Order: sequence, then structure tokens, then C-alpha cells
Amino acid sequence: MMAERTQLAVDKLQQKYRNAIATYYSCGGHNKARMNKHAAERYKDALIVAGGSVPAKEDCLARGVFNGDGGV
Repeated sequence: MMAERTQLAVDKLQQKYRNAIATYYSCGGHNKARMNKHAAERYKDALIVAGGSVPAKEDCLARGVFNGDGGV
């Protein structure tokens, strides 16, 4: 049960990271880009602590959602 919860948390963090990276690379404003880069760094740190893998840039751009959950 605990392993399932941990995996769900990691999955959610990975998607938030993907969304922040996708928004970072797709937005037009410098401030929005900076905020999303900072958010992605926080999600990356949390993923490392949780023992999850950090998605690659290509994965983020393919599966991330602009302004999705986790994006700023």
C-alpha cells in the first residue's frame, strides 16, 4: 500500500515537472519562463528525494502540457 502511494506521488511529480518544462520552453515571456524553470527545479529536487527518475527534455516536450498542473 505504501509503495503504491509513493509511486503515485512520483508519477504526479513527474507530470508536474513535464508540464513546467513544456511551459518553460513554449512561453513567450521572460518572467513566465523564469518562474517555470524555478518550478521545474523544485519538482526535480523532490523527485530525486522520492527516488524517482527525472524525465528527459524530449519526454517533457512530448508529454507535457503548456500551463498544465505544475506549470506557472
